[in-house]
Parts: sequence; C-alpha cells; structure tokens
Amino acid sequence: AGGVEIHQAQAEFVAAGKIRYTAVCAGCHLPNGIGQEGLSAPIAGSEWVTGPESRLVRIVLHGVGVPITAAGKEVNLEMPGIGAAFTDEQIAQILSYIRRDFGNQAPVVETATVEKIRAASSAPGAGLATRPPRPPGLAKPGEPVETDSLWSRARRGHRHRRAARRPC
Repeated sequence: AGGVEIHQAQAEFVAAGKIRYTAVCAGCHLPNGIGQEGLSAPIAGSEWVTGPESRLVRIVLHGVGVPITAAGKEVNLEMPGIGAAFTDEQIAQILSYIRRDFGNQAPVVETATVEKIRAASSAPGAGLATRPPRPPGLAKPGEPVETDSLWSRARRGHRHRRAARRPC
C-alpha cells in the first residue's frame, strides 16, 4: 500500500513499542494518535513523526518547546524530554510504532540510531535545533537544580526582617 515493508522481527519490535506507547504516551497523545487540544500534538499523519528520525529521537530525548505545525495543526505546547526514563531500545520501539501506525508508513527506528543520537546530543552544547535557547541560570537536563534561588533567599531575608520587628 505504498508503505515501507518490514520483516517479522521488525513487526515484533513495533508491537513492543505499541505496548509502551499505550502505557506511557497514549495518556497525552491518545490511543488513536490524534493528540489533545491544548495538551499534545497529533502523531497521526504528522510530518514530525514520518520525517527525519533523528529529529524525532531528539524530541523524545530532550523535548521540544517551540511552536510547530503537526498534521496541519499549529501547536504551541511543550513536550518534556523523557529520554532518561527509557533505554535506547525502548525509545526505538516506541518511535518505530508511531512511525508505522496511525496511518504513518515510515521505516522503523534502529536502536543503534537512538544510541548514536543520545551520545552526540549529550555533549555540552548539543541539543534539539528546534528548541529555543535556555535562559541563563536554568538547569539543563541532568544537572542538579539550584533550589536556593535568589528569589527564595530574598523572601527568607524579608521574613527574617519582619520577624525581628515583631514585639515579644
């Protein structure tokens, strides 16, 4: 039917991706892949899914937070990166599933492709080209978050000054 044919081992790989997609991704993107207005982009018929697999892998690994057009719909939402939650094989399975279902007929994603992209994009300065620059001072994925911010220190100082003025 004009799509890319896959062999039995790849079909089993895709089936494993369906199980993971259903458990993790369908909550936002829905079981039929149409997405939810104000929550998630559509997967069904999306050029982001059937386009370059490297871009799709980076989205799953690192997220995306810029306006995009997916399946003809303008979407201005943020998808967090979920790469830390999955192995390279699991990511390849999920992406292979979404590239083969919902009316999509793109080739499967190989585990080695995800490994290569994860290794390259974990280098300092690497990341998803479609993601806007990170504001100064904001922690990068995997870095510890500074919980003692200037704002919280200022608020603590304000409370201490206020407490010092109260009569005993």
